[in-house]
Amino acid sequence: MSSGATATPELVFKITKATVHTELTPPPVEVATADAGIVTENFGPTQITLQNAHVKGTLHTATPYDIKAATPRNFDAKNMQYIGKLDNGALLFRAPMPKV
Repeated sequence: MSSGATATPELVFKITKATVHTELTPPPVEVATADAGIVTENFGPTQITLQNAHVKGTLHTATPYDIKAATPRNFDAKNMQYIGKLDNGALLFRAPMPKV
């Protein structure tokens, strides 16, 4: 008999009107925007995918980015690492693994 429970609980929610900034060179530079995205949190690092993103600059995998969104209110994810573009065209960002 299956309970339907998953081994890794997840929290998934949508974000809208997202902007991606780099803060390596002051002032912060906006490098991408997206009308919609999805945030996934579980026992691993937080992941953010941005659908139909408009890239205004070059995204680098070793650069930390801040992602802010209008919805939910005051959503702000800091130090997200750019992983790459997914097969569906969405941009994937992931929080660094916590040091143990």
